[in-house]
Amino acid sequence: MEITTRSKKGSFSGNLHQLGNDLPHVSLQKLCNKYGPLMFLKLGSIPTLVVSSADMAKEILTTHDLVFSNRPMFYAPTKLSYGCSDITFSPYGDYLREVKKMSVSELLSAKKVLSYRAVREEEVALAINLMRTTSSSSVPIQQRSCFVL
Repeated sequence: MEITTRSKKGSFSGNLHQLGNDLPHVSLQKLCNKYGPLMFLKLGSIPTLVVSSADMAKEILTTHDLVFSNRPMFYAPTKLSYGCSDITFSPYGDYLREVKKMSVSELLSAKKVLSYRAVREEEVALAINLMRTTSSSSVPIQQRSCFVL
């Protein structure tokens, strides 16, 4: 695996200036077209690996999964999630494996997912009705009002 790095040492903004005015996914696609499917960027002071190839993503998530399994420790999640003890921010280890196992069995089992069906159907119906009533006028639909983004 060859990773392209294009950041000057000691730069405060890192590669942020290369993202330009486009939407982030458009800017990243342009950079990937220029530098390849695997890039190491510094977004401000945050080191970031950008993977834009399904084959590379599969390799990273299967062969090198332990190398990339930990998340950086940030101030806000540390304060908001009881010292990063939730499933989103906890470091890789026995605790995270146990919490994931409990989440899958308690929240994502076939029986539990089926029990949420009525709520999902109601939310979809509400979104469709909102779009239907809004589309009858010539005002563009504000998707943020239809979906939690």
